[in-house]
Amino acid sequence: MTCFSKKVQSTVLQFGLNFILIMPLLMGCTIASNQLGPERPITIDDDLAWLRPQIESNIITFYQARPADRAALRNEIITARMYIADIEYHRYEARLTREMQGEGLLATATSLGLTTTASLIPVAQTSRLLSGIATGVTGLDKAYDEKQLLSNTMQALQTQMRADRKAWAAEIQAKMVGSDKTTPTPIAQYTLAMALSDADSYYQAGTIASALIGLSKTVANAESNAAQAKADSGPNASAVSQARATANRTAPPAASAR
Repeated sequence: MTCFSKKVQSTVLQFGLNFILIMPLLMGCTIASNQLGPERPITIDDDLAWLRPQIESNIITFYQARPADRAALRNEIITARMYIADIEYHRYEARLTREMQGEGLLATATSLGLTTTASLIPVAQTSRLLSGIATGVTGLDKAYDEKQLLSNTMQALQTQMRADRKAWAAEIQAKMVGSDKTTPTPIAQYTLAMALSDADSYYQAGTIASALIGLSKTVANAESNAAQAKADSGPNASAVSQARATANRTAPPAASAR
């Protein structure tokens, strides 16, 4: 009877601890913020299935068209590829956000609940039980703090990705049409290969690797601007700016020995 009651007690404690650690997270699984986004009238997969044949058809037509007509076809091909990059990026960003909102912490909480409870079977002493629960709660608190830090970092990277993608979109649009923003840039000046390369750079701007590089440049630029603003507001601003420019000047390459 004693052994049976210990098993029952252990099972109840295991369930209770897992409930304490995980239930607050599960309660929010059906809320709108845990979804990837609003329902799309046309799914991403349907859009992709429709767009890819169009792009392939335009590429075949491009090489068969007269040179005068190729610029307009080039613009259609590039804008279609940019739209594909857009919808794939939106899905990717939504998955990153949802992962930061709950999935990572839920996995950590589940692991803490199982491993902590495992150390309580069989329950020998009340102090051991309380110590195990305290370890689980402390571990979950640490996981939450780390998750918040990672979430804030990811938000900064997402902001950088959005900014970089907008910058590349503006550059591509400027290259595709002339100063009147209507006439396509002649194909001899902006070839299809050049445009495809730019479209790939537009896609790369929506990756974490690119965002890390862009964020470091953004921070460095902000620091440089702040330092210059401080120098401009202080005494002898022109002399200070000249001294800083001299200190930061890149040395010319050394002449090779003959």
